[in-house]
Amino acid sequence: MEIQFIAGLYPIIFWIFLVTFCIYTVRSIRRSSDIKAKQLERIEKKVDQLLNEQNSTK
Repeated sequence: MEIQFIAGLYPIIFWIFLVTFCIYTVRSIRRSSDIKAKQLERIEKKVDQLLNEQNSTK
């Protein structure tokens, strides 16, 4: 009886682990894409500044 109960818990534990892992993976991907988007915005601002400086010196 006890062994069947423990064996019945394994699929439940597996699915909980799988769902948790998927949520963690999706969040980390979103975080990294947010960081990349912020870096791109900074680069764009710097490029705009450099172009404005170059145009104003001409």
